[in-house]
Amino acid sequence: HDPPPTGLKHLVFITDRIYGIAPSNKLRVTRVAAPEHWSEYNEIPIGRQTGETLRSIMPLGPDCICYTDSGIWRFRPQGEDLTQSQLIQLEAQVGLVSEWAVTDLEDGSHVFLGENAVYWFDGRTAKEISFAVEGLFTNGSNLDYIGEKRYAVAASLRDKVYISYGTTENGGNNRTLNNDLQGTANPKLSVPMY
Repeated sequence: HDPPPTGLKHLVFITDRIYGIAPSNKLRVTRVAAPEHWSEYNEIPIGRQTGETLRSIMPLGPDCICYTDSGIWRFRPQGEDLTQSQLIQLEAQVGLVSEWAVTDLEDGSHVFLGENAVYWFDGRTAKEISFAVEGLFTNGSNLDYIGEKRYAVAASLRDKVYISYGTTENGGNNRTLNNDLQGTANPKLSVPMY
């Protein structure tokens, strides 16, 4: 069989294939219903040719959502080989700030940390949901200022999303932004007191 490429990361099982990110900044996909076959022909470059970095991949129904540092792409596999598949750049002009700063909700939608806000992605577009805590992104003198995003991590449980981040460079993830998403129109965001 075709072995996986060395350095493959972010493995995700979607319908009858396994997806991963190859070190060459490309999406790698197994053959249909054959997870042991990582054909070199099932490799898709993601992003524009301007040096976009593929940060993370997430399932959304039968599709693979590809988060880069400056945008969001949808990969829709069709047929036995990838020549009939579709790669669509979505309208969102926001990117993922860290490879682990995205998580999914029970309805399949995603919440992720961008450079200047927290976003909710419903499968079509990314909407900012962090207006109420704008000072965490803009006010450097704020005690809970999101100053270090490179190592941010997001996790979810039902309609709650937790984003761990750092307030200073090289200070580690010393804060957690709690998001209560009972309704995306009016999310409740808070940082526990330290």
